[in-house]
Amino acid sequence: MEYIQAKFVALKLRVQSEMQKIKVAKVLNRLTTAFEEWMMEKYQIGHAIPSNDEQYIGSVLMWKKNVETSLVMLHGVFDSNAGREIETYLNSQLADKRFTAKEFWRNSERILKNVMISSSRRKMDKDNVEGGDDNGGFALMLNVRNKKFIAADRGNYKAVLVSKGGNASQITGNNRPTVSDLLHFKFQSPRERNLGMIIKKVKPANGESVILASDGIWQVMGIQEAGHLILSREDAQEAAQVLVNEALRRNCKSIPSCIVIRFL
Repeated sequence: MEYIQAKFVALKLRVQSEMQKIKVAKVLNRLTTAFEEWMMEKYQIGHAIPSNDEQYIGSVLMWKKNVETSLVMLHGVFDSNAGREIETYLNSQLADKRFTAKEFWRNSERILKNVMISSSRRKMDKDNVEGGDDNGGFALMLNVRNKKFIAADRGNYKAVLVSKGGNASQITGNNRPTVSDLLHFKFQSPRERNLGMIIKKVKPANGESVILASDGIWQVMGIQEAGHLILSREDAQEAAQVLVNEALRRNCKSIPSCIVIRFL
């Protein structure tokens, strides 16, 4: 009888422990949802592509994930539908717990490089099979807990910061590498060096916007003109669509795709 009672008590304690874990998980989920809703009130995000055709959908990435109750978001425009590959890579890394919330906070730049290097390697392997040699372009921004923003671009894709007054500037400084960038490139592998990505931290202020756009946009307009085009658009989605429509109207030669992030 004492043995049965001891087993019952142990089972009861185990059930109570599991119930407590469930309650804690529910509370954390509610807090995370509330925090996510609060974050989304701080800015608007809009994206646009020529159409919802299958060939264009993967050129824009709108990725967000709760990593140990910390919201992490990656927005970007890519060529060759690389957005899907990057989303798959990020989700697999999180599933394997290779990226933690602390790592995203402390090592955001390294993680961003790993993501893009991995995507570039897959594309280069594919190009070797198919006979291509272009690693592609991209413009993206990583947002960690709405406190840390990192932008990166490559090739003719650009990440542009637009002030409240409409003044526009390329966040990475026209892709001109600094001395520290060059020193870092020296110790990279040939494939990593070939990626040619420049990463910069940015602190957008209230009323400012970020444009992440493909070469299809920048072939037919300058960054200052793009900044003025979105200035009068209160809605970020409308602003992104205006840029794509204008690029199409001007007969751009490449696919125009863009994301507009407006900080409120």
